[in-house]
Amino acid sequence: MSIPLDQVVVGAVVVTGLGFCVECVMKLSTKDMHPETPFGFSKDEWIKVVGEPGKPVKGGGAIGMLERLLFFGCFLASAYILVGAWLAFKLGAKWETWNNIVRVSDYFGPNSGKAGLIARRQLGSWVNARLLIGVLLNLTIALFGAYVAKHYCGWIHYLCKWTVT
Repeated sequence: MSIPLDQVVVGAVVVTGLGFCVECVMKLSTKDMHPETPFGFSKDEWIKVVGEPGKPVKGGGAIGMLERLLFFGCFLASAYILVGAWLAFKLGAKWETWNNIVRVSDYFGPNSGKAGLIARRQLGSWVNARLLIGVLLNLTIALFGAYVAKHYCGWIHYLCKWTVT
């Protein structure tokens, strides 16, 4: 199956452009969920664990952009099984992160009771929300980019020919 280069370029531009909106949506949708500093941690120590409120999590933007482009390529090529494979891989990778969040109370020392449970719930909810919202946004943007690439490149060709002649 051959995919025209113009579809790849147009779709990639759409996906990349819309990708710059993802962090804003992530901030808005998780702003009230940022985990509070638990007892036993200084604010600086906790920021090293979860990042600073309102600022992007390091590495997330680059991985998100690659994920959007991967999803876009899969949708454009109708390789939906690869989307499922990536999501399964991502679930496996996040599983270890969630296991560490469950064990995070071990690090709280005197805070392992009720306060540790609250901190663990806040941290787990925040990580889970960021994951789910990010994946949903990436899938939606990639699907939209593939739709534009498949259905509007003909219009772009038509307009370009019309303006040149």
